[in-house]
Amino acid sequence: MTQPQQRTALDMILAEDGHGGLSNAALLLHQKQAEDAEKMDKRMCEIEKKVDTLDKKFDTLDKKVDEIKDLISKKTSFKESIKEILSNKIFIYLLIIITASLCGVQVADLGTFLFK
Repeated sequence: MTQPQQRTALDMILAEDGHGGLSNAALLLHQKQAEDAEKMDKRMCEIEKKVDTLDKKFDTLDKKVDEIKDLISKKTSFKESIKEILSNKIFIYLLIIITASLCGVQVADLGTFLFK
């Protein structure tokens, strides 16, 4: 927190002989204005800190929303990738060959059946 200019001016007036010609009422007014300025400066610093905290929270929230969007887009792209793989003829042929091999069918017999 910096010292408000109102306090600096008051300190200069108080340091002068005769308080710069100010009456007691004017000097009291100046003191109260300096106190108000200090209170206002303190409140503004607290508000700025709270705004900074809110700004950081919103930044974090934005990052989380972006992560969720990325996850959703990856999920749909994963589904699209699976659809593309399943629609590929070579994959289907390999799947049939592997399944047939596991079931005991000879690959040579299967090849003549698939590639007629």
